[in-house]
Amino acid sequence: MHKDSYRFTLDHLKIDGRKINGILGYSSEGDQIVYSPFNMTEKLVSTSEIQYLSMFLNLKDKNRNLLMHDFNLINIVSPAEQDEYMDMYINEKIDFENSFISYKNMSNSDNVLLLIYIFYQTRRFNKWSDETNGSFTILLKSDIQGYKFKLSDYVDRTLSNHPIKRIMTNLDYDNMHCGYLDIVGKNGERIENLPLPFLNDYRRKKILFDGIKIDFEKSFFISDPLENTLEHPITVTFIY
Repeated sequence: MHKDSYRFTLDHLKIDGRKINGILGYSSEGDQIVYSPFNMTEKLVSTSEIQYLSMFLNLKDKNRNLLMHDFNLINIVSPAEQDEYMDMYINEKIDFENSFISYKNMSNSDNVLLLIYIFYQTRRFNKWSDETNGSFTILLKSDIQGYKFKLSDYVDRTLSNHPIKRIMTNLDYDNMHCGYLDIVGKNGERIENLPLPFLNDYRRKKILFDGIKIDFEKSFFISDPLENTLEHPITVTFIY
């Protein structure tokens, strides 16, 4: 996000013309420090700081109609161990050049790092069925911390033909800040730097996948620098 005097502009986003389905934020919280997948030395802002900063989302559609005015960003931010955020269903094409996040209690010298996930549609959705045909489970572990590892190092390549409906982890509080999955589909789909806590089985709000066939050669596990996954490997289950 680019910072102006009282706002972060969104005009650099390269997804104009896509139908936006939803928006979700990710942050640190309390003693659960979360690091950025882009730079594992940079910490994400905490929800308490977001509350103090008074950050608001403003969205316009492609006809410049106001879709959302000063919507408090804290409502759609989810720290690792919680899922009490508000579901946001947009289903509109957004004019990002004229959309922005405003703030009130921040000086121009302040640095704030918050992850905003924008879910958009690239094709017609498949007809959804909750019927499952099987699953496979992998253990993510590494002896090098804060690094990217190909999922093909953990997954049999023959499994890439299965259309994945859900990915599930089983994290406890101590390894809640464990990292991200960066997923590329065989048909060009991209799910960039999805936090593993978003996929935790204990969460009431589930993230479902539209039968994506994952290219495991191009998909990665990004390890958190604080997480010793060699001693405490992370279980990830793919359901198809």
